[in-house]
Amino acid sequence: MHQTSLALEPLARTGHPLVRGSDAPGDSTLERSLCSAGPAVVGPIGPGDSGSADPVAFQIGWDHAQHGLVPPAALLDGSAVGQGWRAGRAVFGARVAASTRALRQWLALRLQAWRLGAPLDPARLTPGTLARLDTPYCPVTRQPLGGSEALAPVPMRLCEERPFTAENLVVVSRTVAKARAGLTAAQILQRAERMQREDASAQAGLDAAAWARLASLTSLATELPGAQAARVPLRVLPPAHVQVCNPVQALQAALTQGLRLPGWSRRAAAIAGQLPRTALRHDFNLFVGALAARLMEIDPEAAERELRWALEDAWADRRVQRRWAQFAIQLDRDDCEELRLQVQRCSRQAMAPRRHERAARTGPAASSAGRRREPNADLCTPRWRETRGGIRPMLGRGQ
Repeated sequence: MHQTSLALEPLARTGHPLVRGSDAPGDSTLERSLCSAGPAVVGPIGPGDSGSADPVAFQIGWDHAQHGLVPPAALLDGSAVGQGWRAGRAVFGARVAASTRALRQWLALRLQAWRLGAPLDPARLTPGTLARLDTPYCPVTRQPLGGSEALAPVPMRLCEERPFTAENLVVVSRTVAKARAGLTAAQILQRAERMQREDASAQAGLDAAAWARLASLTSLATELPGAQAARVPLRVLPPAHVQVCNPVQALQAALTQGLRLPGWSRRAAAIAGQLPRTALRHDFNLFVGALAARLMEIDPEAAERELRWALEDAWADRRVQRRWAQFAIQLDRDDCEELRLQVQRCSRQAMAPRRHERAARTGPAASSAGRRREPNADLCTPRWRETRGGIRPMLGRGQ
C-alpha cells in the first residue's frame, strides 16, 4: 500500500538510545527482542533500521509503542504494524511519551490511510495540525463533541479521492463519520435530496437537515461542474482551513458572509450596477433580496456560533437557493473568482473604520480630507466587460 514515508529517528529525538553493554536490568532480553524484530545493530536503533518490507506500517506500530499505545488487536500478529510495535515497546519500555487526543487521532488517521493505500505525509499532517482543527461542536449535527462514543470527535476526510491533508479534513462526531463511510459527495447529495422530498426520518443516525449539511460540506472539497455546484445549498459555511474546490461555492460563501456586514445594500447595488446585462443584474438583485430577507431575521446580538448557524440556515429556504442558482449558472470559473475577490475587498473595507470618520474626529483641519474620494474606493465597484468566454470583471488601476 502506498503512503508517503519519511525516515524518522524516534530514539535520537526522544533521548532514549540503546547501547550494547548497558548495565540496565533485563538488557539481554531487550537485545533478543530487537533481534527478532529486525537486524542487530550497535548504538541507537530506529524504524529505519528494521529491514521491514513495509516501513510505513512498521513506523506506525513503532509510534504507538513510543507513546504507550496499542494498535488494533488484529494487527498485532502477522503484520508490520505489530512488528514495529513490539520493537518499539522493547526499546521504550515504560519510558513512553505522553499521548494527547490529537496524537491518538493522528495515529488512527495514519492507520486508516495505510489500510486504504491513501497518501498521508506524517511530517505535514501532525498532531499539532489536528489540534488546530479541533472544534467544540460537530458542524453536521451541531451537537457538542465528546462525552460519549457517538459524539466522540473524529477527523473525517471530505473528499475520499484526495489525500489526507488538513485542507481535506474536518472534525465531526463518530456518528457522522460512520454514516458517511463509503459514500461519495454525489451519493450524499442524492440521499439528502431524497430525504427532503420524502420528508423521511433519520437514516444512519442523521436527520434530513444533518444529511443536507453533510452534503454541502463534502461538496466543498469535491470538484464539481459549475452548474452542479451552483445548485448545492450552502448549508455549512466553509471552515477556515478547508480548501474550497469550486469557485462558485467560494463566491457563495463570500456573499453570504459579506451581506451581514453594515452597508451591504450599498455594496450590492454597486456590484449590480456594473453587471453588463439587464437580465444578469435582475437575477443578482433577486438573489440579494431573497437572502437579505432571511439575514435580517437574525438577532444582531447573537453569539458568533448562533450567527454562523443562522447564516447557514438561510440557505434552507428554497427561494434563496433557486435565486442563487439562476444567477450563478451564468458565471464561469474565472467570473466567480474575480467577483469573489471584489466581494472580499468590500467586506474588509466594511469591517475597517471609515477614513472620513476618523478624519472628522481630528478637527477642522482634516475636514477636507473627509470629503476627498478614497484612493481605493473603486475596489468596491468592479467594472465588467463581456467576452466570448463569458463575463469578466475589469480590475481598477493598481490592482
